[in-house]
Amino acid sequence: MKLSLRRIGVLTMAVLLASVTVPGVSPLSGGDVAVAMESSEAPESLTVNQLPSPRDVADLSAPLLGWRVGSARQSAYQVQLALNESDLSRAPVWDSARVESSASTNVAYAGPALTPAEGYVWRVRTWDGDVVSPWSAPSRFGTATDEWTGTTPIWAPNAATWSDYTVEGDFRVEAQNATIVLRARDSSNYLMWQFRGNGANTLAPHTRAGNSFTQLKSVPLGESLINGTTYRFKIIASGNRISTFLNDRKIDETAVPDSYATGYFGFRTGGSERNSWDNLRVTSADGGSLYSDNFDAASADFPCALTVDGRLAVGSGQNCIYSAGSTDWAFFRGDVDIADKDIAWATVYATAASTAPTPSVRVQDVVERGVRRPGADAADCA
Repeated sequence: MKLSLRRIGVLTMAVLLASVTVPGVSPLSGGDVAVAMESSEAPESLTVNQLPSPRDVADLSAPLLGWRVGSARQSAYQVQLALNESDLSRAPVWDSARVESSASTNVAYAGPALTPAEGYVWRVRTWDGDVVSPWSAPSRFGTATDEWTGTTPIWAPNAATWSDYTVEGDFRVEAQNATIVLRARDSSNYLMWQFRGNGANTLAPHTRAGNSFTQLKSVPLGESLINGTTYRFKIIASGNRISTFLNDRKIDETAVPDSYATGYFGFRTGGSERNSWDNLRVTSADGGSLYSDNFDAASADFPCALTVDGRLAVGSGQNCIYSAGSTDWAFFRGDVDIADKDIAWATVYATAASTAPTPSVRVQDVVERGVRRPGADAADCA
């Protein structure tokens, strides 16, 4: 049988291809070989204590590290941690060396104890058998401070506490009652004046102390409260005497315990009560204006209510107090001398509160207006 040189060449090439083997890889289809070669992808999505780049890690001995392995399997890993990127390869704080393990979540840091209020960078690479991945991109995290030396609190300014004042306006019973709160020290301690409709047509003054409600009396209104009808009210708090007027007619005067001498006003509804309010005005004993709103525009003064059709609507199961001031928030301020050199990293601790949506100020915006080291991005400092 005679074969041409062309035919012999083709057969020789086929034999050579069939005899090629890759160490550690069994003969696979072309698609399988491509998948095996992808084992060199770098790990990504690095976390510390399940968070990406946290700035307040409190566990200084064994924080938990994690990463996402590429498309390959992991049979081993190596972690390096340093104070800055340039030290990762030349002077790391910790180098785990190669660790034979498939773990890539909740891997405990096993180096020297970390320093409080310090910034670190770390990276990881993995093996799939003898195939090693590239190093991951460095990831940053910071440790929490362990003390606030020399700091003093700066409390939010607090307005003068209300004592004797008059609250007046319009109300509508939408379901059962219209209830207003007076002399509220907080959302659990106050006087509660309840205009009861739904056939009761009475005034029911209460005190609330914690979770305990005490009804002081029941006073006939002298007229019926009809759902959806507007009624004018005025309540005068003077000393321990509370006088109540309905449609410009005095219907009651009640003595209250001395423990309810000061506080703001607000609203409370039970599970089946709904009401709405308008033209609310609060004046001090000397005639000064403490509060005024006709709700023609949206109001954020009461987080338990909505402004609907020019009225303040309070739904069922609500409880909130208007406050002209608060001592619930504080910042700490301290002075520190900074060495005459670039700042490597910094953390901004920011606190904010609002009862309504407002234009947000990102921590990144604050940092970018502050001092950063040259070349640092906002995430380095935030």
